[in-house]
Amino acid sequence: MTNNQISDVITTTVGYDIVKLYSKTPAKKLEYSPVADKIKSFLIAQKTEKLAPAYLDTLQKDADIQILDADLKAAVAAAAASAAAGPP
Repeated sequence: MTNNQISDVITTTVGYDIVKLYSKTPAKKLEYSPVADKIKSFLIAQKTEKLAPAYLDTLQKDADIQILDADLKAAVAAAAASAAAGPP
């Protein structure tokens, strides 16, 4: 196809499609290290999201923090209950 060309009807597994090509971007090679760094960063973030809550809970329990203000204690309990319930 060339720029601004509209395709014929294409049959796919989900129905029929018509494609319009607006422009083409020339192909380019990516170096290995930027891609590897992105993958590594993603995997570290994924592992951190998985392990951080348990670690933070352990730190909080080991700190032996006592909340004396009744309003603050109620707010913390409500936040803990909503976190335990999960996302809506």
